[in-house]
Formats: sequence, C-alpha cells, structure tokens
Amino acid sequence: MQAPDMLAVRTVLEENFAGPTTDEVVKRLTDEVAAVIASDGQLGREFIEFDPANGGRGFGQRWREVLAFDRRTPRPLDLVAWIAFSRRGYPAPLPHCPPELCGTWRQLSPTSGTWEFRGDGTLKTNASGFGHRIRWAVHRQDPPLRDVLWVFADGNPAHQPLRLRPAASGQLAFSPAGYDDVYVLERA
Repeated sequence: MQAPDMLAVRTVLEENFAGPTTDEVVKRLTDEVAAVIASDGQLGREFIEFDPANGGRGFGQRWREVLAFDRRTPRPLDLVAWIAFSRRGYPAPLPHCPPELCGTWRQLSPTSGTWEFRGDGTLKTNASGFGHRIRWAVHRQDPPLRDVLWVFADGNPAHQPLRLRPAASGQLAFSPAGYDDVYVLERA
C-alpha cells in the first residue's frame, strides 16, 4: 500500500471534514498515515479497527457513507479519513447529507408539518413528535435494506432511525423504526 501525498490528503479532508484544513493539519495527517502504512503491525491494527464488523465507526458521516462505503478494509484514502476520524486533533467529520434530500419539504401524512434538511446536517421541523430533532444524516445500507435517515436531538449522540421507503417523484417517504406509520413529504 502506497501512502497518499499531501494533495490527496488535503482533498479527503476538504471533502469529508469540517475545516480548518491548514497546511499543518495536512502535513501531520500525511505523516501519520505514512507511518501507519510503513508499520505492518500498526497497519494490521488499523485494518481491524476500520472494519465495521469489528465495531468500526463513522456511520452517517460523509467519509464512511461515500468515500469508504461498503468497505471492510481501507484503501489508502479510506485510511486517511479513518485516521482523521479516529484520532484527536483533526477536523470533525461532516455528516452524510445527500443533496437530493436537502431543502424544504411539506409533510402530507400522517399529519402536516414542514421539514428543512440543510446540507450541513441542520434540521428544522415543526412536525409532531420531531420538533426537538435538530440534526440529520443518512446511513447507507445494502439491499434489501433501505437507507436510513437519522435524526438527532440537541446535545444527544443517539439518533432516531427513519427507514426510507419508495416514494413518488418529488416525494420523500419514511417510517420510524418499530412503527408502521409512513410519513410522506413533498418538496415545498
């Protein structure tokens, strides 16, 4: 495995983490990744920790859901993101907020309401039962499972999963985990 250069490391940080992406941060991460790759023992430990089956984390974050989606062993750029995510001193990871979900939606059923999903993970809604939820992200899953929209309350790392369902064009549909209710939203 070849260590990525500083430009590749900077790109991973800028696309998947909330800055600042300073030259110092890029250099430190580039050096840390190169040191891990140069050490068979350390690289092996990182491979084990990265693997979602072994508790590897990062679900709902852009780097895991886009860059490293469905990977059990990291490529060099996945390793850059993993190390930035799993170590202190690096920018915070960005949530995975697909552009097709961003914007304002009007809830059609089971009750009325408005949902605003912002690209930075901010959520604003007046929908019954969800008004205390202020952040969102999407966790991708392989078929036959559907992707899950996660909504978070203020200051709480726990999320409420909303299983995405098929919907008509211009609509978004989901069901809270454990409930049969189907929430249907359309673009406002």
